[in-house]
Amino acid sequence: MPSLRKLSVWFGTAFAAAVSATKTLIHGATATVKALDTAFDGVKGAAKSVASFFSGGLTAGLNKLKPIVNAVKAIINDLAAALRAVESAARAVASALSSIHVPSIHLPSIHLPHIPGTATGGIVTGPQLRLVGEAGPEAIIPLGRGFKGGGGRGDTYVTVNVAGSVTSERDLARTVRDELVRTQNRNGLIF
Repeated sequence: MPSLRKLSVWFGTAFAAAVSATKTLIHGATATVKALDTAFDGVKGAAKSVASFFSGGLTAGLNKLKPIVNAVKAIINDLAAALRAVESAARAVASALSSIHVPSIHLPSIHLPHIPGTATGGIVTGPQLRLVGEAGPEAIIPLGRGFKGGGGRGDTYVTVNVAGSVTSERDLARTVRDELVRTQNRNGLIF
């Protein structure tokens, strides 16, 4: 009977170990279910927070932007309406102008002679028609008889002294003109 006893002890120990392992397994499974439940509650809470943000905070923010968006939209609509009005008015004017009949007018051709200029200088030896001053001030000075000033008292010679520097032809022409005017005011007509 000793072997029966050993068998009984072995069976009791094995059974106790199996019960203990089963309890540990059930306890572990229960803890896992509780942990999953807690995790699910955390996910559910996070989802509620996100949903609350989108339904509350984001909606409130968008609602605050809505008047600004509507104002910009109204301005754009007003500009579009104004442009349509301008387009309509332009079409009306174009239509009115297209109905006006303008007769053809044929003017005779006028052939003008070529009149040479003197901007580049030159010498004239007889009566001619010339264009003067076309490129700025010019001095016209008789060559053969000199200047007749002071009421016919003889030749008058004008010396123009330019003080300082002359930076352009226009400056020189202005200086010569000013000196001629001063001389004429002192002595009468120069030419």
